[in-house]
Amino acid sequence: MRIVDVHNHILPGLDHGAKTVRDSIKMATQAVKDGVDIIIATPQSSRQNGCNYEQVKLAVDIFQQELNRYEIPLVILPGQELKYDMAWFASNLEQALEKSRQYWLIDIGTKEIPTGIEGVVFQLTINKQLPVVSHPELNATFQKHPRLLEEYILRGMLAQVEAGSFLGKNGRKAKKLAWAMLEKDQIFVIASGAHDHIKKKNNLVEAYDRIQKKLGTETVQMLQKNAAYLADTIQ
Repeated sequence: MRIVDVHNHILPGLDHGAKTVRDSIKMATQAVKDGVDIIIATPQSSRQNGCNYEQVKLAVDIFQQELNRYEIPLVILPGQELKYDMAWFASNLEQALEKSRQYWLIDIGTKEIPTGIEGVVFQLTINKQLPVVSHPELNATFQKHPRLLEEYILRGMLAQVEAGSFLGKNGRKAKKLAWAMLEKDQIFVIASGAHDHIKKKNNLVEAYDRIQKKLGTETVQMLQKNAAYLADTIQ
């Protein structure tokens, strides 16, 4: 099965991920070496960072040409990680719902649960667009109140957990919550969330290996299938 990384800051100069093309090439090389076939590039978009989807698509086309030139067998697809902002979503949600995307990757932050997120989840769900929330296991409120996280998932929120959380890279609390979520079948997909090739590198395959040893091949295949599905909605 194809290995798809659905959350990765590999595009150079668009956000807090890769700074230069050289950095991006190193990230791509490391990902391929580890067995990744496809990366959905997800630069963060917010009111402060005006990186729109058309810019992402252009950056993906340019970077894919670089990968082809260096004969690096990796496919890059365009995506976005939207930094949740109640004011932005309140004024732009109707326009977002009209777009043809089948899912949205949303960052709700690592402290409080932002006001209004449940309404966004509901609106996207009834519009048949998947609300995928990035790394909820890093959120301090969810760490303290895991039952609250369960309620959001029951309401339609899909969880994308970072691979590093299973490996203890994001702290003890994140690791504990990540494994608890997986054992309760509360995770839709896992991703690297990679920002570079050293400190926060792509460890997706390593996490899959750890999960397979603990919970078996079927669990890994389910996660990989969901990641491939998200990629297929873009291609």
